[in-house]
Amino acid sequence: MGPFDLIHSRMLVMGMRDWRSYFQKCYDHLKPGGWVEAHEVWFPTRSENPSTPADAPYLRWGNLVYEGLARGGVDSGAAKGFGRLLEDLGFEDVVEDKTPWAVAPWPEDAKARKIGELEAANLHNGMEGMTVGILTKQLGWAREDVDKFVAEVKDDIYDVEKKYIMNISICFARKPFEK
Repeated sequence: MGPFDLIHSRMLVMGMRDWRSYFQKCYDHLKPGGWVEAHEVWFPTRSENPSTPADAPYLRWGNLVYEGLARGGVDSGAAKGFGRLLEDLGFEDVVEDKTPWAVAPWPEDAKARKIGELEAANLHNGMEGMTVGILTKQLGWAREDVDKFVAEVKDDIYDVEKKYIMNISICFARKPFEK
């Protein structure tokens, strides 16, 4: 029996190679009736605007991250299946919310617009750290080329006409009470 009432994780996607093992360990370390909660993104990225070119920098970045992580043994699309995985491991009361977040303040809804503003700032500030290792180590890019590409992506994410999206999954579930 575990000592925890809640185990929360967020944005582990770029380093997690075995989600089943991770969630099994969560299950093992939760008290009966305890909760696990995971907030994760999944790749590749996308656009809500069908006229956005497939090779637009942000979309290209999402595809490259997806490919690079896969080469490193990371399934960066795993969050799409968290609900089923948690149920398979014996969790109950599974709730899975797959809500796309805008990148940049393009939505009309005020809350979604604010999320877009914050997500763009988050991506802008973390873009280099999220990209350099993947593109150089997994995809063989030169550091100078990565730096140039990162600058292009940072500029591109603020193009509100492209209506970029970051895929987000928020999932929580309860370990059964002992019978």
